[in-house]
Amino acid sequence: MDEFRRPFEYQEEKRGLLILFLIMIIVVDGYISIALTFQVYGIVKAVPAAGMGIIAAGLLFLALLLYTAVCTYKMKESCAKAAKAYLIIRVLYIASCITAVYMRSAGDKTLIGNGPMQYRSAEELMMIVLIYPMIYTIAFSIIWFLYFSKSKRFRNVRQEEGVTDTVQSP
Repeated sequence: MDEFRRPFEYQEEKRGLLILFLIMIIVVDGYISIALTFQVYGIVKAVPAAGMGIIAAGLLFLALLLYTAVCTYKMKESCAKAAKAYLIIRVLYIASCITAVYMRSAGDKTLIGNGPMQYRSAEELMMIVLIYPMIYTIAFSIIWFLYFSKSKRFRNVRQEEGVTDTVQSP
C-alpha cells in the first residue's frame, strides 16, 4: 500500500534547523575562526612558539568544527553532546581571540580619528571590535545550546541511549 501514497506524504526526516546549524558552523564559524586565528597570529608572531601555538589551536578548532558537523549530520548517538561541547569550546576560543584582537586595537591610537579606516572614538572601537562580536558569539552559542538541550529530537536520542531526565532515588 506504500506505493499508493500521495506525493505530500513522505517519510523524510525534518532537518531544517540542523542544516541551518551545519551551514552556520561550517561557513560562518569557519570563516570567523580562520580570520581570528590569523589576526591573533599577527599579534604574537614575534614569539615563534606562541605563533605556532595559535596556528595549532586554530587547526584543532577547525578539526573540532568539522567533527561536530559530520557527527551532527549523521545524527550519531552522541551528536548532541558533541554539539554542546563544540559550542562551549567555541565561546572560549572565539572570545579569547576577540579579546586579544581588541587589546591590540585598543593600544593603537592611530585607529581613532576622522579618516576613512578609523573609528570616531574609543567607545566606537570597543563596541565594534569587542562588544558586538562577543554578543554574537555568546548569543549564538546559548541559543544553539538550548536547542540541543531542549529539542524533542535530541531528547529521544538520549532516551534511546538509556539516559533519562528523571532522578532516581537510592
